Amino acid sequence: MARRRARQSTTPSAPTPPAADSLTVPATSGATPPVHVPVPPQESVVTDAQAVVPVTTASTPVVAVVPAPAIVPPAPVVDEAALTTEARMAGRHITMFDRFYNILNTAAEVYEADPGRELTSAEEDTVEMYTALLNMIPSLKRQLELGGPGSIKTISMALHTGRNNARGDDIKVLKDKIFLWRTFLDVPAGAFTGARHLLGFQSRATGALLCPVNMDYDDQNIAAGLRNGTIKVTPRDLPKFLWVGEKVQKADNLFEGFLRGEMLVKAYLTIYISPSAGIYDDAGSGGRQGNAALHNVRHVSLSSIAYVATLVRFVLSATPKWGQRNGDKDPFSETFYNWILKLLCEAPAADAVWHDDLLTWWQQRIFGNDGPDDEANAMEVADDDNSVAAQMFRMPALH
Repeated sequence: MARRRARQSTTPSAPTPPAADSLTVPATSGATPPVHVPVPPQESVVTDAQAVVPVTTASTPVVAVVPAPAIVPPAPVVDEAALTTEARMAGRHITMFDRFYNILNTAAEVYEADPGRELTSAEEDTVEMYTALLNMIPSLKRQLELGGPGSIKTISMALHTGRNNARGDDIKVLKDKIFLWRTFLDVPAGAFTGARHLLGFQSRATGALLCPVNMDYDDQNIAAGLRNGTIKVTPRDLPKFLWVGEKVQKADNLFEGFLRGEMLVKAYLTIYISPSAGIYDDAGSGGRQGNAALHNVRHVSLSSIAYVATLVRFVLSATPKWGQRNGDKDPFSETFYNWILKLLCEAPAADAVWHDDLLTWWQQRIFGNDGPDDEANAMEVADDDNSVAAQMFRMPALH
């Protein structure tokens, strides 16, 4: 409408407009009024994509309709394709469910506010996630700078798409490979990818893994109650597969062995390193670059452990499809994921010592070292370091 109005306002008006099916031919002398020449109706319509220009013939100049040059739209400021690809690891490693729009928008408000203002706990968490996103997604900062505040919605949608795509691919590969990790005696071939109603507590094999860790699945009454639904399971009823040996290690310390189950390790290796690494439980058995290498991820995060645990629980369950009742969200899985993070980050027993021990254990299992700053990767030269590189580094100048 704006283009149409602009054109109308710049077109000179005439006392007597010509008929719609005619062209105006100016008279050869100034005293003679213009002559209206009939033309076929299909040639009389002038659109916004056309321009009126004079065409001179040998005798009399006439007005003719010719196509105008095509209008080339400006290149988009936001590279959505790049963001969608780069954001795939963000859902695994940083946040599985938090809305990217809220993260970017809150961070923008925080940085525009008084720098000396004390942040709330929620704002601190958001800024921490925002910083992690900037480190994880190479082009994010530049695209936010180019697009400005008006681009936050578009950028958030691209990040959201990338996260959803990665989650879908991860679920698919876990469904395809889980049969190779262990024997599921009463689960028919194809149940994980197709007949999912046979899984969950309908199967003895998957039910034993999903059974709340404080229940005895060998008790027939408990197994039957879980199967027929008379025993309700909530996201807070954490399943046995989360613990090493699929059972509580110490009755007085539920954190002993928590989040060290073999199913978790195999799933993590499958998603981050390669499917073959998950099968052979060996981080070095990947035949090609896995997701961790592609995104330059070299450490395990607490969020990534919770992410993998959430996907394993879903794959073992009888739920047919992720978010079947709520679009791309799965309320049970979201609450389950948030409870694991709540225990990791807020439970008094999960103190700094326990965190360090857990992450060191995972770092060894997935990447084969104690972290990005372990001794093998450190660039500092200790006094007692007698390696060849250290000896060469200490040598004085030769010339």
